Amino acid sequence: IKSSTAQKKNAVSSILFDDSNYGVSGTIEAIGTDPFTIEAWFYGGTQGTDNRIFTTGGDNDAGGFSLILKTNGNLDLEGPGGTSLYASGDYDGSAWHHVALVRSKDGDGFRFYVDGVSVYTGTVATDLDATELYIGYDPSGLGFGGHIEDFRISKGIARYPFEPVRQTLSADSDT
Repeated sequence: IKSSTAQKKNAVSSILFDDSNYGVSGTIEAIGTDPFTIEAWFYGGTQGTDNRIFTTGGDNDAGGFSLILKTNGNLDLEGPGGTSLYASGDYDGSAWHHVALVRSKDGDGFRFYVDGVSVYTGTVATDLDATELYIGYDPSGLGFGGHIEDFRISKGIARYPFEPVRQTLSADSDT
């Protein structure tokens, strides 16, 4: 993996993954049953088989998720225990795409957004106890060949859908 200015969306550079069994890993606080948002921008590039954009908890972990870009351009979301939640049509590998997984404040309403469009709605009431995070690969040896930028996990907040304020704003001392 390395920093790259060849492909970037919003930042000065992105992280370039080379479809190997190397990426970024670390420990995160378990999400539990709280609301959350996991989001990122990705640029597909060259893919092998079952390329992991990210995985929480390892491959098929009962308390985590995996976002996978398939060789044919399909984008797959696997939920707790490896359950297939969403399988897309073909995604353009030569364009940036934004993805967001969101569990609402009621604790189980779950949505998956691709490029701002809700493509999956369901229930994931499972206690998400995974504390391992893998970006650009997973521990079973499945890498990602492309760019990732602005990866973020927000525990305690469902950032999407964005709901604008519906009343007229009034001036205050800060405006």
